[in-house]
Amino acid sequence: MITDSFGERVRKLREQADMPLRKLAALLDIDQSTLNS
Repeated sequence: MITDSFGERVRKLREQADMPLRKLAALLDIDQSTLNS
């Protein structure tokens, strides 16, 4: 059964890639606060 939400999965992948939140936000061309919510 899948228990991770989409946001949790993105966070885990981002952390595995050692990517700061601000860099992911820049790559997606969105505000960092959007990823925090």
